[in-house]
Amino acid sequence: MKNRSLSDALRIYQSYLTISIACFFALFLITYEVLSYRNFIIDSFSGIGELVARNIVPAMTFKDTDEVARVLSTLNKNKEIVSATAYNAENKMLATTNPDTVAGIISNASQWKHLQYYLFIYQHSIIGEDKENMGKLVFVISIKPFLLDLCKVVFFTLLVSSLAVIAGQSIMNRLTNRVVVPLKNLGSRMATISQSKNYDLQIHQSPAESKVSYDEIDVLTHEFTHLMEVIRASNIDLKMLNLNLENLVTKRTKERDLERMKAVQSGKIAALGAMSAGIAHEINNPLAAIKVSSDILSMMVNEKMLDEKVLLKVTTDIHRMVERITTIIKGMRSFTRDGSQDPLVETDLSKIVEETLIFVSTRYKNNKVNLEVNVKEGDLKVMCRSSQISQVILNLLNNAYDAIELKEDKWVRVDTFKEDHKIGLTVTDCGAGIPKEILERLFEPFYTTKGLGKGTGIGLSISGSIMESNGGKLVYDETSPNTSFRIEFYV
Repeated sequence: MKNRSLSDALRIYQSYLTISIACFFALFLITYEVLSYRNFIIDSFSGIGELVARNIVPAMTFKDTDEVARVLSTLNKNKEIVSATAYNAENKMLATTNPDTVAGIISNASQWKHLQYYLFIYQHSIIGEDKENMGKLVFVISIKPFLLDLCKVVFFTLLVSSLAVIAGQSIMNRLTNRVVVPLKNLGSRMATISQSKNYDLQIHQSPAESKVSYDEIDVLTHEFTHLMEVIRASNIDLKMLNLNLENLVTKRTKERDLERMKAVQSGKIAALGAMSAGIAHEINNPLAAIKVSSDILSMMVNEKMLDEKVLLKVTTDIHRMVERITTIIKGMRSFTRDGSQDPLVETDLSKIVEETLIFVSTRYKNNKVNLEVNVKEGDLKVMCRSSQISQVILNLLNNAYDAIELKEDKWVRVDTFKEDHKIGLTVTDCGAGIPKEILERLFEPFYTTKGLGKGTGIGLSISGSIMESNGGKLVYDETSPNTSFRIEFYV
């Protein structure tokens, strides 16, 4: 759409208005002149016809055509009458003041066509004393004087219209300079502020706009200036609020991260406390085996029965038991350290599962929980922080144990998978699933369904956050007939 300035629109509307008023004025004057002249013709010649008719009635009674001609000749002084003709009842011409005009009108059609533009024919009946129709009078009247007057009216109308256009243009120029120019300047300043987004720009009136008295335009400029001052003040306040909000968000984020780290560490300590007996058992067994092997070595040395095959087997058993203890201690060290700041490292998911199962295997075995592990063969490497993923898996295994602790046929299954650009594992227990009302709040912080002293409700919430920070996610599998959680990584 083409843009049109307000001044152009005002000038166009002014031209339309002026021309419309001039045309209406001209049409009114012309119509008034035509109607006035028509009424004048009818009134004047009605009287003239009546007077002439009364004077020629006696002459027509005695068929004195000369007297009829004499009476008609008195009309020659009237310049508007081109001819006056008297006809008897048989429509026979008795006399006329201008035979050439009458004959020309009657016989010459082309001349009549030319004359019809400025000639007017008026007829008047001749009534005798006994009300008998004795004939008619036909006046051929020239309307040239009227046309001259009409031309004067048109000229006067054009003159008035021209003066009106000039006056309207002058008024419109003054109105434009007084209204449109200040509005245009104000709009230009507003556009500059809007485009630059700089609300500190000042708006000053130009010298042409500075006056002692104020009108609506000045009030508008003043109010806009005041509005800009309010916006500038509000902008400063908003910047301060944003700065304070950023500082507050930073502070709260740090506090949240610190609380989260504390919660994670507390969760680790609580998990280790719950599994301490099992871990001690896992360490005591190889220690006992090392003690037995060392006793065998002492006995062989004392009795000087140094059999190389026996020595090799005993030392191999001792080395294997030490490796097992080292693995357990290494896993505990990895589990308890804060790995939130560690970089993501490519790690085999099956190795993480293997190291994590050490912490729960004894606890599951002592409480007769069947733990089934199905590690899928193939490449299960993912980018993660292994200590954090181990904590998530351990949290799921502990939750599964707490959920089925009182059941008779207790089992927990760990399955790894690789499908559709995803690598992960599922932890499924023999439970019948989680009710919908609990499922809606499952990942809320500090929400728990465990009994007093068995949980803080931060496990799944923190586990979900840990998975997100490692580029994966923790979800509840609603399609499984049993209670099942999925750890997923995108590859």
